[in-house]
Amino acid sequence: SGDGEGNVSDSVTLQDVLANDALVEFATDKNGCRFLQEHYPTENDNDVHQKLFRKLVEDRAIFLSLCSNMFGNFFVQRVLECSNTEEQEILTEHLATDLYNLCLDKSACRVIQLAIQKLDVHLATRLSLELRDTHLVRLSIDQNGNHVIQKIVKTLPVSSWTFLVDFFADDDNLIHVCQDKYGCRVIQSTVETLSTDQYAQCYQHRVILLRSLMAGVTRNCTQLASNEFANYVVQHVIKCGDALAVYRDIIIEQCLLQNLLSMSQEKYASHVVEVAFECAPYRLVAEMMNEIFEGYIPHPDTNRDALDILLFHQYGNYVVQQMIQTCVLGQNARDQKQSEMYGMWLEKIHGRVMRNAHRLERFSSGKKIIEALQSMSLY
Repeated sequence: SGDGEGNVSDSVTLQDVLANDALVEFATDKNGCRFLQEHYPTENDNDVHQKLFRKLVEDRAIFLSLCSNMFGNFFVQRVLECSNTEEQEILTEHLATDLYNLCLDKSACRVIQLAIQKLDVHLATRLSLELRDTHLVRLSIDQNGNHVIQKIVKTLPVSSWTFLVDFFADDDNLIHVCQDKYGCRVIQSTVETLSTDQYAQCYQHRVILLRSLMAGVTRNCTQLASNEFANYVVQHVIKCGDALAVYRDIIIEQCLLQNLLSMSQEKYASHVVEVAFECAPYRLVAEMMNEIFEGYIPHPDTNRDALDILLFHQYGNYVVQQMIQTCVLGQNARDQKQSEMYGMWLEKIHGRVMRNAHRLERFSSGKKIIEALQSMSLY
């Protein structure tokens, strides 16, 4: 009974809903669902709570259809929030029967995420392991499913999702997931979780898993760095330091060095080169600078070397801007020899920009480089 506007009348009680067998009707209606959420008794020993719960779960097919309903899912979430151990067992049983499809559903994926967060760990782990033999690539790159995978990785102990890392350690799976706009976030979340909190009990286990995942990232680094979405995964590893510092250095040594000029001229890989100049330790910055300054034989016809090419390149100019930034910050290094080297590299760039100033001023990118040097009173 309503007020003509679709609102639930003040005289209606939860007992009325039960007596009229109207739970599904209420749960799938915008105002009815709000009424159920607001009035659902939180105490487990409350008689109405128990009756409503039993009614909700008595027919598994109806329960699952409510999970996928744009309104019903919010009532299921409310019930989940207030469930006791016995009720959690029943909810887990129900959800487990069609978990994969629920993860892909816009409404039901919210129920699953809450379940992962709220259920006792052994039950949430049971749900997680239910996904072990499903199509994990599809789940990771799905606009709904990816949130469930990330929730599992961020919430549950590593032992509950080791199967995910084993799956991503396969090159084909890793590349497929990294090259997707949702999948790249899943891999970043996984790397993040495995590399943080060194004092957690399971840290040793995480280090081993991180090693197998990073072996895949470093092995396929060139392909990943050039991709629209996967480049963010490579950037993430380079930026994070700490437990990832060793992998940052491997990526720079094995993937970037010897390839700086070509990568700096690519739309996505150039971002990876910029981040490397920003985050590399001094030893590797020195190798990168030397490669740009000395590592390429000038073109026989034009006599242009790597720095000339990058100064005038639509992506490469950003790499030069980052080199300037790195040199300016590096001049503050405590180590005097390092500080002097940064100053020397900066002078090299400055001298080259001065020589090409007239041509550079014709391009917005060239103007930016001149401005970068001007702001440091070097121009």
